[in-house]
Amino acid sequence: MKKLISLLLAACTCLSVGASLAACKKNDDIGEQGGEESHEHSYQTEWSKDATHHWHECGGENCAEASDKAEHTWNDGEITSEATADADGVKTFTCSVCGETKTESVKHIPQVTVTEAEWRAALAKELFYNVTLTYSEYRYDDETETAECRSTSIIEYDGERMRSGEKIRENVDNHDMSTAEVSSLVGRGLALYADADYDAEKQRYLVISYDDYYDMPCGLVYQFADGKLVFFEYHFLSDETADDMYKIQWIQWEFSKYGTTVIPDNAE
Repeated sequence: MKKLISLLLAACTCLSVGASLAACKKNDDIGEQGGEESHEHSYQTEWSKDATHHWHECGGENCAEASDKAEHTWNDGEITSEATADADGVKTFTCSVCGETKTESVKHIPQVTVTEAEWRAALAKELFYNVTLTYSEYRYDDETETAECRSTSIIEYDGERMRSGEKIRENVDNHDMSTAEVSSLVGRGLALYADADYDAEKQRYLVISYDDYYDMPCGLVYQFADGKLVFFEYHFLSDETADDMYKIQWIQWEFSKYGTTVIPDNAE
């Protein structure tokens, strides 16, 4: 009996020693591999981040564990650089959690309406002595009931005289106008702001006036961008309404260089 008990005790001792050795080897293996059980994670308070996510890194050596990883939470953004007619603006978005930022470009949206002061400032005759415009002449054909562009030119004005003119299309004799004639026609609407009707769809102003020289009514069409005149049409009308617009004859100007055609800072 004593011999049997001794054998059982010896067997138990061997099993206990074997289990202890196995446990030690397992812990050694985990420590060598940098596994999760090699240490207690201690996460940094500062956020780590990339373009799309943020997280807290474990501060342990050779530990790649991360906590609280999530996508950025972007705010509504703010304009950090205003868009202009010459360059796009910048809108900056900030993550409300980690402070990461991203940007996107913002296109310039020109102001297309004007106040009475801006109207007067932009149509002042003396402002049209240094401009470049595309001049087009249209005539209405009663038989076909269609309008035809008879001539188109790009005209550059410098001071009192036309500096250069590039004919694009010509079906009739050239009727390029002098600087004085340009400023005179545009200036017809100078005092007519109260009579102007604004077409929100076309973003243009229309004024019905009267031409003493030709002894007939005329229609004046103005389009603005940021206080500058960018488009002008002068229509001859058969009556004092806009019903026959585009049914007789008109000229059309698109301004590509404004020169001094800008709103003075002291415009009232």
